[in-house]
Amino acid sequence: MKISFREHRSSKYQNRIFVLLLLMAAVPLLIAGAISYKIYMDEVTNQTDLSMEAIETQIYNDVEVVLSSIRQYYLENSSSDEIGWLIQTDSIPYREYSNLFDAQKLLKGPTYIDDYVGKYAFINLEKGGYLPITVCTAC
Repeated sequence: MKISFREHRSSKYQNRIFVLLLLMAAVPLLIAGAISYKIYMDEVTNQTDLSMEAIETQIYNDVEVVLSSIRQYYLENSSSDEIGWLIQTDSIPYREYSNLFDAQKLLKGPTYIDDYVGKYAFINLEKGGYLPITVCTAC
């Protein structure tokens, strides 16, 4: 069974037409898929950026609220008797330990400050004193 030249040429032509028709259907689908993927990735990126900006703003606001409340607490208590005693004292003798303890308790602050302040130092600019204090959790 020999295939004639004409039949062979016709078969080759049919294969070429089939491949071209297949490409005409597949290429637009591939282009549409690539465009859809690009649009989807751009939208996901934009949504992620917006989400991260919202989280950043929320964290910034939370930190600002906490720092403002801590600042307000220490400003309110900076004129108390305990802090006044600590400012006036050159050195702290053992017999006045209760005054130091009261000043420490005041500097320690309420319980919400414990979460944010672990150590602090009292620097007396008038007398040139420095008093490092570790927050006592049992106090």
